[in-house]
Amino acid sequence: MGRPLNSGSWGRLAFADAAQTRAADWRFTALPQRTAQDSFLPRGWGRSYGDVCINSGGSHLDTTRLDRFVAFDTELGLLRCEAGLTLAQILEVVVPQGWFIPVLPGTRFVTLGGAIGNDVHGKNHRHAGSFGCHVRSLTLRRSDGECYHCDSENNAELFAATIGGLGLTGLILDAEIQLLRIESAQVECEDLSFSSVAEFAALYEESADWAYTVSWIDCFARGGNVGRGISSRARHASG
Repeated sequence: MGRPLNSGSWGRLAFADAAQTRAADWRFTALPQRTAQDSFLPRGWGRSYGDVCINSGGSHLDTTRLDRFVAFDTELGLLRCEAGLTLAQILEVVVPQGWFIPVLPGTRFVTLGGAIGNDVHGKNHRHAGSFGCHVRSLTLRRSDGECYHCDSENNAELFAATIGGLGLTGLILDAEIQLLRIESAQVECEDLSFSSVAEFAALYEESADWAYTVSWIDCFARGGNVGRGISSRARHASG
């Protein structure tokens, strides 16, 4: 059992004491001893807005040392790496090769395992779906100590339950994801204002060909300003 540590969420919603156990490779490291009241929860860099990365009174299995690249097919854009790598670390390697992570959440400092466990979404959700849509396979270590290869054909139910499963199905050791081909590291961006909900709806339809879109509506506006806001859209630039 690791030492107790007060852990919080990135959104500072909650804090709790939990035992921290870290290992260089969770494939071969014995899981902590459990009691009837104890439970395990994988934890990366703790970038969840809410409390899903907090296991009050239980144990955190620290995944940040699972930070190795396993394989990268630069022709097909298939990347396999360990679950403790952050999306920022992945981008540093794949962007120079002409590839991009297909779905990015609000911070690039989440781990690959966290992105899968929370099935994160990005500003391109209308086109790309959530992160789990691009996971081809993963290796999962369960509480029985065994490691399972999971994909759409092998352990398919476990595979589906792990994507968005918040770490409750086991500890993700590594995963293979399909990357997005890009011509440039640059993106073309536009910021546009709208003065009504009707204008926003029209702008939303007009932006259908843009990969990334996000809008803010001023909920404090009154009178003739009701429905005003700002919309941003972006797409990967041509080479």
